[in-house]
Amino acid sequence: VEVNEQGDFELELATPGGTEQFVAIVHTNVWDDPIPIDYELQILGGEALSRSPMNREVNDHPARRAERSSPAHLRDLSVVVRALDEGIARPPMPRPGPPPAQGEIRSFSVLGNDRFVEIEAEAVYVSDNVAFFLDQSSDPPASISGADLAELSSQYEDVVLPRERLFFGQESDVDENGVVFVLMSEVVNEDNGPMAYFYPCDLMEAGVPGCAYSNEAEVLYLTPPNVLEPPMNTARALLETAAHETNHMIFFNTKYLQHGTTGDVENMYVLEGYAALAQDL
Repeated sequence: VEVNEQGDFELELATPGGTEQFVAIVHTNVWDDPIPIDYELQILGGEALSRSPMNREVNDHPARRAERSSPAHLRDLSVVVRALDEGIARPPMPRPGPPPAQGEIRSFSVLGNDRFVEIEAEAVYVSDNVAFFLDQSSDPPASISGADLAELSSQYEDVVLPRERLFFGQESDVDENGVVFVLMSEVVNEDNGPMAYFYPCDLMEAGVPGCAYSNEAEVLYLTPPNVLEPPMNTARALLETAAHETNHMIFFNTKYLQHGTTGDVENMYVLEGYAALAQDL
């Protein structure tokens, strides 16, 4: 498809049966604001559909408007990478911290809908490699069944982490305790936000420009199953998501922190391609 200088293009779709339906996925690889991106979709013989940040209602036309936000954890990724390249931010220095004990309560900052929230979370599973925390101070508090926690923790520790390390490399260990924290909080999914994310600022010293906070540890943020709709509230779905985000955490360490190949954020097709491969593996 040829796109002109104004970003316009035409696409003909065959409709031999007269009842065909199509899904239009509007995508941009722009990392910085302004996002959402405005666009207009013209259906031949129909009305034009426009999209702007001030117009968020869902249209009843079969070609519905797309909604895309710019999550702060993605914007901060570009800020951190550039700060590293310019010498403003330093690669993380070891900040020793003891591994949590079962039942221990720890404080975390969690990024919600473009704001960060201080929460208290309980360590409900602890091993030599991973610790699962449940947010106990948000509304509703995070919860997971014993069976789902057992499946999620064992599969993450025995399958996901070893395979990620084998195929993609080692995660960082800025707190020198060898433990990846998996923090479940409803704040992650605030206002129908992401199901999970990795926040690169957690691997940096506090106060890096553009970073709302740093928990100074390897942390994966997951939405707890009690605030998710089926089928995403299962242990298997959470495990697949954790594999995806773990890959982002490892990639940030191996590319930016260990080898210094900074300058700009890697192309998102590469980032998401590796993470999708990690899910399959």
